[in-house]
Amino acid sequence: MGRWLIVLGSALSATTPVFRHLLGDGAGWSSAQIAGARGLFGFLALALVVRTKIFVPRQLLAPVAIVAAAFTIGTGLFLYAYENAPAGVVITIVNVSPIWVALYERFFGEKRRQPLLWVALVFGLGGTLLMTKDADWSKRASVLPILAAFADSFVYAACVLSNRRIAQTKISPFIPAFWGLGLLTATFGWTCFSAHWTPVALLESMSMGLVSSAAAFTFVILGMRYARSATEVSLLLYTEIVFVWLYFSLGFGEPIRWHHLAGVSAIVASSLLASWPARKMPNPS
Repeated sequence: MGRWLIVLGSALSATTPVFRHLLGDGAGWSSAQIAGARGLFGFLALALVVRTKIFVPRQLLAPVAIVAAAFTIGTGLFLYAYENAPAGVVITIVNVSPIWVALYERFFGEKRRQPLLWVALVFGLGGTLLMTKDADWSKRASVLPILAAFADSFVYAACVLSNRRIAQTKISPFIPAFWGLGLLTATFGWTCFSAHWTPVALLESMSMGLVSSAAAFTFVILGMRYARSATEVSLLLYTEIVFVWLYFSLGFGEPIRWHHLAGVSAIVASSLLASWPARKMPNPS
């Protein structure tokens, strides 16, 4: 059940590039304005759900703070890297984050025998490279955007690890998403005042906040309660790029090529391998 919730969250989060295309090309919004609207309407949707139940237990203050900071810092780093470096390079570097999660859990987490884990990571990253083959790889970039993309991959990994810790408690999955979207709104929400608002743009931005923000984050965090590890979660989140490709192929007539199908197969294989039963390693003593 947990794996399906995470995949559902990925499917909802994958609508973000679709809304970015509609608002950016259709209404002339900037990336910062789109990020601000995503945070604002997602935050308002969750505020109606949590109401006054927004307090975080003292023992969870650190992981919730990391998640909240990751929403804003990660968004800022990604936008800077994406606008100043080749899209294919940025997406690939950001999707290295499951490796950082796996390394952290290997050396600091619960030791488990999962021999297919590294194979799953190779399949996931290889699938990402195949899916982004048509992206822009030619744009000249300085060192800073590339470093920003690497930093974003670490921020993303920290967010997954912290969310995994939060999910193992009885705290509502709405709360970390509420604070994360609240900080994202505080950082980028002011840009919405200068956006070109139309009835269609309002409907699209509200839908984006509800679907790709509030609902997506909630389902992923809820699904983490049933996942065996944060590495499994990060590998299942590779499916987001598959849904992005699917939406643009079906909705905007993007051509389907062999490397897309190979990438989809590799990412599906990665998700299946990540779900392969693992055993705890024996205590050497």
